[in-house]
Amino acid sequence: MKGAAQQRLFDLQDKLIRKEYLSAKLYYNLGSYFGNCTSGGNNYEACIITAENALNDYPYSNLREDFAILVMKSKFELAQMSVESKKLQRFQDAEDECYGFINEYPDSKERATAEKFIAKCKEVTKD
Repeated sequence: MKGAAQQRLFDLQDKLIRKEYLSAKLYYNLGSYFGNCTSGGNNYEACIITAENALNDYPYSNLREDFAILVMKSKFELAQMSVESKKLQRFQDAEDECYGFINEYPDSKERATAEKFIAKCKEVTKD
């Protein structure tokens, strides 16, 4: 009986993790659409926060790399659409995120994307 209850808890946790992933992915897909950003934020920031919270809440998730991909892509997109006063810092943050992603997932299917982002970030951060 104890094993069945524990398995149900694991199954429910997997569903919660999947829900968080779908929420983060929705924010990323909404991108620069501001219709749902009534308090001044944006969808890329919401994606980053949702994904990072999920990684903290579920550190052993099998979706860990997928969350990391969303964070990396969102930080890059956020940097690209930044106002001039925030651009340098956000490109540095995106570049750091890409290097961290490559370190954690060297064989990822998204490694080439991370390397492409790094090259684009360096165009801004090299000065």
